[in-house]
Amino acid sequence: MFVPFKDLALASCTVLLWAAALTAQAEEHKMMHKQVASAQSMAEVVSTSGVVKGVLAETNQLKVQHQRIPEWDMRQMQMKFNLAPGLQATDFQEGQEIRFRLQQQNMMTFTITDVADQ
Repeated sequence: MFVPFKDLALASCTVLLWAAALTAQAEEHKMMHKQVASAQSMAEVVSTSGVVKGVLAETNQLKVQHQRIPEWDMRQMQMKFNLAPGLQATDFQEGQEIRFRLQQQNMMTFTITDVADQ
């Protein structure tokens, strides 16, 4: 059986394009899996401590100078945190040292979920 060169070349190109599409799809799947795993690790609750630098009663938030958080590779810094239901900003005062549990919901949303008794 004789296969013309043109038909063989067309079949080869089709196979190469199909293989490239499968490789791209596999890479995309790997990337999505990594993003899901990263998002799951971001939701992890960690414990840290810090000093209240501001009480934002109107938004039920605290500004806290927190210690380094190695689980998130986060340096020591001052940040604004949301308070979980049941916690009220008005229960805190500037200068107060607190030990708390912190949850990251997405890249820049952090919530204090619990504060240890001082």
